[in-house]
Amino acid sequence: MGKNEHIEKSDVLIRIRPEIDGSEWTGQVELFAILSSDTLLNDKSVYDLEYFVELVLASIPAMNKDPYIYNVLKSYAEKKMGKERDNSNVIKLNFNSETEGSA
Repeated sequence: MGKNEHIEKSDVLIRIRPEIDGSEWTGQVELFAILSSDTLLNDKSVYDLEYFVELVLASIPAMNKDPYIYNVLKSYAEKKMGKERDNSNVIKLNFNSETEGSA
């Protein structure tokens, strides 16, 4: 793992568990948000972060239900998101936003 790939106390992990039939993905997933009970964040920050994570996770079924949302997110991802792979099992996403993660 690279130096930025270790898990810190304030990290929130989003686990996507694919539903598998034999050796094939069925197209279904289970979504999990994992927040450490040892977080360094205060209660308000935890609440705000949990809300943000809920919005991120809600985008997945919203894309499935509404083609407009799917197309907006697909277009954004194709234009703005870089994807980089190394020899590990981690895919690093770079959104190159104007806010640089401060939104």
